[in-house]
Amino acid sequence: MTHSDLIEAKSECEALRIENEDYQKAFDSMKKEHTEKMADLCNREEEAKKQVATWEQMYREWMATMERRVNNLQVTNEELQTWLHDDNEISPNRRSGGGGGSNRR
Repeated sequence: MTHSDLIEAKSECEALRIENEDYQKAFDSMKKEHTEKMADLCNREEEAKKQVATWEQMYREWMATMERRVNNLQVTNEELQTWLHDDNEISPNRRSGGGGGSNRR
């Protein structure tokens, strides 16, 4: 190996070392970016899970409220139906004008 071959080999070696450093820097940068993005993704996932849990709780509370309202309406409806039925049985003449309609205005 001649002196010029040695200089050329050293020059090529230095160029490869610099290229390797550039690749290493790019790799480290991408690795750091990936780590940050994964951490952000995990944080957003946790926030989403909390939000879903909150929505689920709100939905359960809303459904319980709606069930109570429906039950109350059903009870009220049954009471009104009973009152109407009882009223019709007690005084069937009320609608036919048999109850003293002279107080009308």
